Amino acid sequence: MQHEWQVSILTPTRTSSRLATEVVRSLGVTDSVVTSDVIDFVIPQHQGHPLQLECDARSLEYDSELHTRYEEADALLGDYGILHVVPSSRNQVPAILSTASMDFTMACSNCSFGARQVNPHTMPKSGLRYKGEFYHGHPGTNRLLMRRRLADLIVDATGVDNFLRPSLLPDGSEAADWVDLVPTAEMPPLSTGSQGILVNASRANTDLGDPMEEFDPCPICKRTVWGYSYSEPSRLEYSRASTKDLTDHVVLSMREPFNFFPRVTTKTGKYGPLYGWPLLLLQTAAVEAIISHIRFPGPETWKGRQQEHGWVEPVYVK
Repeated sequence: MQHEWQVSILTPTRTSSRLATEVVRSLGVTDSVVTSDVIDFVIPQHQGHPLQLECDARSLEYDSELHTRYEEADALLGDYGILHVVPSSRNQVPAILSTASMDFTMACSNCSFGARQVNPHTMPKSGLRYKGEFYHGHPGTNRLLMRRRLADLIVDATGVDNFLRPSLLPDGSEAADWVDLVPTAEMPPLSTGSQGILVNASRANTDLGDPMEEFDPCPICKRTVWGYSYSEPSRLEYSRASTKDLTDHVVLSMREPFNFFPRVTTKTGKYGPLYGWPLLLLQTAAVEAIISHIRFPGPETWKGRQQEHGWVEPVYVK
């Protein structure tokens, strides 16, 4: 894995633009994006301190976020993995979860988290023409549909199939060759050993230079939003004692909402935007079974049309 600073230097004047260009050159940056009031570029983690010195010396305002670029060698480092997928640039209409997809029986009476997904996504008929291996689920849920042959590889590797649901078409028939990955259990709270994350806060919906957005935990179930801090490398971790009864589950849901608290209500039986749904974790055995079908980013990924690509963020049990 490689840690990189994504940097934006504010350039509201000609003088600041000239000075920012000096900083870019001093850091040896050869690829930057220049607009009317900002210069964006990427530098390795070790250049974070020189960046600060150069900008402070010129009284330049800047913002920086530390991001991690995961490679194939990182995919099997943890006990679980979060599969992130970016679809190809060909138009892909996301699949949708209907109101009837969720069972709120065991959900929190206040925030509605803890609801179980009992029915699969409905994908548009046009989705059958998509050539990739993974299809995006309901906007904001971070859920994925997967080719059935990949799911079969996971079943063969783990001996478990209770996480699969055949995806549907608008007429109610099964979508040939596509299945939902449905979590069969919920993880405990993240361990205090986790690093590089925010608790009760997120930077996902803030503009350049703005403070982080803060959230109050649910007063009933105590669930709270988490997000990446982007100030140090992130590492998600669970205690071994808290996960000892979950080893038979292949697909699990995190407990904490990611970046947002989605508007979900059991009173009307409906939900609004689902941005913030907890991320899914896959057992490392499941990741290993399909790793050869994940196109990890490389120089060819963005040549011409953007190709489908993905990466796996390892999650650890200690």
